[in-house]
Amino acid sequence: MPCARDRKRRDKMQKKNLMDEKTILNSAIEKWSACLAADCHRARSVRPAGAEWEMRRSRYSYGPGFAVPLMALLFLFGISPLFADTDWRGLVARLDQIRIPGRDTISTMEIRHAPKTSQPPEISTFKIYTRIAEGHGRRKISALMICTSPPKDSGKRILFEDEACWFFDPHAKRPVRISAAQMWSQPMAFDSPNWQLAKDFLATPSGREVILCGDGETRQCTVIDFVPATKSASAPARMRYWVDDNGRYWRIEHFTASGRLFKTIDNIRYETVQGAKRAVGMRIRAGSETAEASFSNTQARTSPREWFEPEGLPLIQP
Repeated sequence: MPCARDRKRRDKMQKKNLMDEKTILNSAIEKWSACLAADCHRARSVRPAGAEWEMRRSRYSYGPGFAVPLMALLFLFGISPLFADTDWRGLVARLDQIRIPGRDTISTMEIRHAPKTSQPPEISTFKIYTRIAEGHGRRKISALMICTSPPKDSGKRILFEDEACWFFDPHAKRPVRISAAQMWSQPMAFDSPNWQLAKDFLATPSGREVILCGDGETRQCTVIDFVPATKSASAPARMRYWVDDNGRYWRIEHFTASGRLFKTIDNIRYETVQGAKRAVGMRIRAGSETAEASFSNTQARTSPREWFEPEGLPLIQP
């Protein structure tokens, strides 16, 4: 058993350690206080006039020196100062629920290409068929687009099968596989139901922002960046979503690996489809091209499996 001398030495050491910790804490508090006083003095000495001062005062009413200890305490207790009242992970889950259909469907998509001259806009119409397949612990959704107008493009087909994309022209003998980069540069390709944001991407919140949405309303949105969790042949290198507190996304930006913005999608209309509010109208800007897309007549229907195989594209009789 330890003797009285050992206990006394141990108690003395614990007391010394406690005093050292209090000294460090007091020193930190004094430094923070000094920073706050210096910032306040500097703010008064260079105080701008008019509206600019009111804007700065409202944004930094506690002084810049107060931000460091405040942020340290928030992160110490697991609270992000930007997202203390926003469950952004829940928003990601709701994004997938809104974006991904829950059953096989058939719908109509109309794309209005903005004219570059004084001519009327070119309108293309497609029938969209989706088919869901379960396997290897995940859900895979195949999508088939068949053009119905204008007459010069009628019958052309595009098949999205996992990360592959196939194109068939009735005047050709067989379908041709096209690159993901070539397909995703087109306005008609702006989302993929096979992108499960919660599983296939790494999400990072980037703040809260008030934006003017495509429907003309102003909303406060959570900004979330997504990058593929593994190398993907079809997904952009980075996507940025603006999501309101109901989980509806109002803007998407697609970026290349070099950080260049190459496509922007603004949703302009939501409607109840298959029991949930889903985007049915959007405005797409891709390079110099601008187009508006709208979805209608969505119905639950299972199409033949052979339609979603490249070799079956020439045989389709919708």
